[in-house]
Amino acid sequence: QALGRYRIYYEYLEEMNQVMKIIKDMGLEQRAQDFGTACSIEVAVRLSSVQDFMDRASKVPGCAVTECGAGSSTEQ
Repeated sequence: QALGRYRIYYEYLEEMNQVMKIIKDMGLEQRAQDFGTACSIEVAVRLSSVQDFMDRASKVPGCAVTECGAGSSTEQ
C-alpha cells in the first residue's frame, strides 16, 4: 500500500477533538505526535485517500497540514 506522510498542526484545546475524529474515521496510522500548547501529529495516509484527508483537515479552523514525504507499507 503506497502511503503519504503528513503532519497536522493544530491548537490543543480548540481542535484536538476534530483532528482525532479525522484520524479515527479514516483509520490513519499515527507515526509521531507532539502535544504541547500547539500540537502536531504525523500520520500515514493512503495515496488514494489524500484528497479526502486534505478536504477534512481544511474544514478544521486553525489546522494546517504539511507533507512529510511518501513511503510504502503493506497493510495487514
